[in-house]
Amino acid sequence: MMKNNLFSHIFHAAFLIFMAMPLVAVIFMSFTSKGYMAFSPLDEMSLRWYYEVFNSEVYMEAFRTSLTLGIVSSTIACIISIPACIALAKYDFY
Repeated sequence: MMKNNLFSHIFHAAFLIFMAMPLVAVIFMSFTSKGYMAFSPLDEMSLRWYYEVFNSEVYMEAFRTSLTLGIVSSTIACIISIPACIALAKYDFY
């Protein structure tokens, strides 16, 4: 088995940082109190945008729809997959 060298570890760490940075930037920008998108994590932090989202009927309806679809689809997946797993474990199909 081949072991990873130092370059491989550096490359993977850089890739993970590169992929995570947009998420970190959006999280920092969500705490701004300004009426526009600004990257100032330590200047005037507030929960204004979270308050706006949770008090908006449009976003809450979308959240309820997503939650309902997630629950229904995972329930259907469990109803189908659990008997299939039991059958595969119990019987020899080949």
